[in-house]
Amino acid sequence: MSNKLILGTVQFGLAYGVNNSAGQVTVEQSSAILEHAYTNGVTSLDTASSYGNSELVIGNYLGKNPGKNFNIITKFSNQVDCGSSLESSLQKLRSDKISSILFHSFSHYAENKHALDFFIRKYKDVNVATIGVSVYTNEELEQLAQDDRINVVQLPFNILDNHVLRSEAVLELKSRGKTIHTRSAFLQGLIFMDDEKIPVKLSPLKEPLNLIKQLCDEHRLDIGHLALQYVLQKDYIDGVLIGVDSVTQLKQNLKWSEITIQQEVFRTIDTILIEDLNLLNPSTW
Repeated sequence: MSNKLILGTVQFGLAYGVNNSAGQVTVEQSSAILEHAYTNGVTSLDTASSYGNSELVIGNYLGKNPGKNFNIITKFSNQVDCGSSLESSLQKLRSDKISSILFHSFSHYAENKHALDFFIRKYKDVNVATIGVSVYTNEELEQLAQDDRINVVQLPFNILDNHVLRSEAVLELKSRGKTIHTRSAFLQGLIFMDDEKIPVKLSPLKEPLNLIKQLCDEHRLDIGHLALQYVLQKDYIDGVLIGVDSVTQLKQNLKWSEITIQQEVFRTIDTILIEDLNLLNPSTW
């Protein structure tokens, strides 16, 4: 299922992730990751104007490797108008057209809805194929279902922010022809952390995480393998965003993506319900 994977590139421009101890990925490491991704069928990239110099790193790589045709998803800047943001991203990415551009939040989308028709007339199908929004809540998902101008929706989805919480809202979007991309498959690396290293404010998540770790022990699975396959095997999800700090991590993710897990293992996960949804939102950490 590696064809569902979207390589997140925030690490190319920023030190990112609750479990990140290595800092920002170097330009050389970024190039090696991009090379290995493309060679192994991961041809979609997720970046943003706000991810430090991530767009520039990608653009420099593409400039040196003109035969590498990645499907690039970037996000609008909230510092300039939508058209200027797209034009700036295209320049940094050294590209005339990209796959998608997303509003980085529902609030940014709401603030710019009035300008969306003009943007579509000028840029859609010429410089960008689809337009989307990155969201957090089901309420935001429900409102986006009504806007036919929005083609792609990106949302958190993982073993805790899961089917029981998300499926109803996501299936409504699918019924309206939207493409669904998910992020936070590993909760920014939180699922890999030892109990004593989990931040105090996230301590209520220890119990459900320990339940999942017991499930992994019972079935002799790595928790990363379980977490990635849980998302990949949902039919209503079209693309799964992953972030890596090295080629080694990418290789591990690719291996996990190709080894399927029996559906019965996921039934326990689909019963987990986190009451305080702020615990699942990395922007509040």
